[in-house]
Parts: sequence; structure tokens; C-alpha cells
Amino acid sequence: AADTVLRDVAFSRPLNSVLKDLTAIPWAHFESAYNTAYAPTIFGKYRNNDTIPRNVTRSMTIEEPLYNEIFEQITPTAQDLPAMEDTVVEFGFIYPLDFDRGDSAILRFRAALRTDEFDPKVNDTVIYDQVFKDYYAYDDGTAEAGYGLRGQGTRNSSVAMQYFAFEPDELGGVEVSFNQLFDSVNLGYYFKLIVWGDNDGVPGSIILEDENDYTVKYPSSYPGFHRYYFSRPVPVDGTFYVGWRQYNEFMLNVGLDLNNAPSPHVMFFNYRGIWETSKAPGVMLFRPFLYDETTRTDPRVSTPAELRLFPNPASDLVSIQAPDPDNSEFIIDIFDSSGRLVDHLVTGNRELNVSGLPAGIYYLKLNSGSSLYYTKLLINR
Repeated sequence: AADTVLRDVAFSRPLNSVLKDLTAIPWAHFESAYNTAYAPTIFGKYRNNDTIPRNVTRSMTIEEPLYNEIFEQITPTAQDLPAMEDTVVEFGFIYPLDFDRGDSAILRFRAALRTDEFDPKVNDTVIYDQVFKDYYAYDDGTAEAGYGLRGQGTRNSSVAMQYFAFEPDELGGVEVSFNQLFDSVNLGYYFKLIVWGDNDGVPGSIILEDENDYTVKYPSSYPGFHRYYFSRPVPVDGTFYVGWRQYNEFMLNVGLDLNNAPSPHVMFFNYRGIWETSKAPGVMLFRPFLYDETTRTDPRVSTPAELRLFPNPASDLVSIQAPDPDNSEFIIDIFDSSGRLVDHLVTGNRELNVSGLPAGIYYLKLNSGSSLYYTKLLINR
């Protein structure tokens, strides 16, 4: 009981993501994001809790657990650390990424301290898994607090998170980690999921306000997320925003990660008719994920083989080839790569004139009454 000196050199915080601001990018987008979003440096923070200076050797390895490979050994370095002080070590590395291997990836960074025999060993190694799957994230997967809007004036208020799609793609939904509350009071709270375009750094026009009403769902394990699927795929490109509109004045209580606070901040709220930047000291556990037609398909939506646009790429006229009868009338919505509706028409003609649209990538939604079709069209001149 009289021993007040803990003779220990120990890591004092987790390793950081190798992505700038973000902690996760879809593997399918990472090759496009590599030059701007990748920061091949890992920082480790550790502390000398002893009353005398200590010389500590630091090292790091990089592993690929999906393939049971150890890819790189960072050359160990040593440094004298004064008593009762913290220090930060920077591990720089060059990693040979193979973007063509698989549909996901995990890079496991293992940083270690070589300490004296009398040091407790449980805290001289830290591991960080850099996960690349199908979602974007700013958080580290665990919540230290909760976030939401509550009180007078917050009925029908909105919250939004800013993201950037490095490639034109479609969102399938969002995964959220809600904090479990005493008596589970937030399970009865309803909300709408919304996707917005960009308006000079704040949410702009609505791309999707989902027709479904959602309620809070707790993840099946802790820490964890519950996946909410949109009623249809949502085209996005460049900056977009994902969030919710709540029906009442009670706090939904989304998990808030206090270890990460992206700069500039990416969380916004609106309860007075204007969007404001959140001053919360962290970031929500709120992750949009990409649409995957192999795992989540509207029963009315055809498979890609059932609908063809010819030619594609096109310049002026496009022929629509679908299994519906020739006398079927189509309702056609055309969205640009930012998700903005650029054309809407009702036609029985199987030939579509796109000469008035600028070159670029577009997304078509075709409704024949009995079937829905979603497809992409490239206009190239």
C-alpha cells in the first residue's frame, strides 16, 4: 500500500487510422482515394510512469490476417524517455497494396515496446485493424458518449453527416450504433433516413427521403452496429450527406466516439430551418454503406441482365431493352452523378433521346408498373 511508484512504460492510447480524417473507406473505392485519403504514418503514444529515465525500443509489424501474411517489419528504434513524461513515436512505412485481391481487406498494425523485465507486459503492445469493407466511417467503432437532439423545438429536426464518394456509386443504407438506455426508452422513437446533396459545404437538396419509418434498434453485440437498408439504391458522387429527421423532441442517442474529431467538422444539425455545424467533441457512429445487388434486392427490381441500354456509352439516342411487353409504358427518372434529378418522363417509346444531357455518368430508374429497374448510363461525346 505504501508503494506509490508504478515502474512501468506503457502505451497510453490506441494507434490511429492510416486514413486522413476517415477511419474506413470501401475497398472498392480505396484505389481512387489512395492519393488523397491515405496517410502512410502510424502514431503511437506511450508514457514512462517510472521516477527515472528509461530507454525504450519501439517496433511495428504489418500483417494481413485474411491471408495470414506478415508483410513488413518496421526497423526498431530506441529513445531515452524522461521520468513521468509522455512521448509520441511516428512509424512511417511503405505498403504494397494489391487492389485486385478480394472485395475487402484488413491491415493489422502491431506496435510494440521492448521494456525491462520488471515492466508489466500487458500494455506494451497495441494493435489496430485498418478495415476496408463496403462502408465509410469516421469513428473507431466504440462509443464513449451519446449524441442527438432533444428539447423544445427539436420536433422534425434533422442531423446530417458529410461524406465524399471517391467514385460514382450507389448507397444501400446506413449502419448505426445506438446506445442502449435504461428501460430501453429510445426503442419507441421514430425517424426518417435522408440523403442530401451538397450546397457549398452544408446539406443541400434531398436526394432521398426514405418512404419507410424507422425505429431505434440495438446491435446484436457490443460494440456493434445495426444496418438500416434504404428502400432503393441511392446514387452518389462527390460530397453527400446522410442523416435523419426525427418525429419528436426526444434524443435518439446515437453512439459518439470521443477519440476522433475530424477537422473540419463533418456533423450538422437543423432545427430552426438552417444548417449549423455541430460542436460535439467527437463523431457519431453512423456509417453509410454501398448497395450490393447480390445481397439486397427489391423483389420488384430486375437483375442487370434483364435490362439493357444500347449503346452504352451513348451520345444521342439510347435503345431500352427490357422483358416487359412492347406496349408497356415506362416512367423514367434520370439522376446525375451527384444524385440530382435531371429528367422525368412518361413514355411508351423504347428509344430515349439523351442529346440534351452533358457528358458524364447517369443513373436511370425505370418503372413499368410491374417492375422497377435501376441501371447506369455513360454519356460520352
